[in-house]
Amino acid sequence: MSFSGTTNLPKWLVDIRAKAGFPAHPEFPGLVIEQKGSLDAPSTRLVNLNQINDFVASKAVGTVLRKLLPGASQQQQQPSSGNTTTQPQSQPAGDPFKSLLEGLIKRR
Repeated sequence: MSFSGTTNLPKWLVDIRAKAGFPAHPEFPGLVIEQKGSLDAPSTRLVNLNQINDFVASKAVGTVLRKLLPGASQQQQQPSSGNTTTQPQSQPAGDPFKSLLEGLIKRR
């Protein structure tokens, strides 16, 4: 967390910005909060609301796609040993967008 800003006591004004990150969630943009105006009643706003909304929306879309496209989030992993046998694929071959469309139609 970091803070920066100024306080002008003769004019009774404040201009402060606070930034907070979330180490447990490094992809989250964090929070940037700003306070400006009169010391006894400053205006407070969330500066990076659009970034937070974009992050939440992208996570929601990813979750919906994983539910509608079973196996889409599973990645094929190659064996780490020198073994050259191939693992059978767990995903059926086909167009994932066609599967998504069929899944949406079936849910109606």
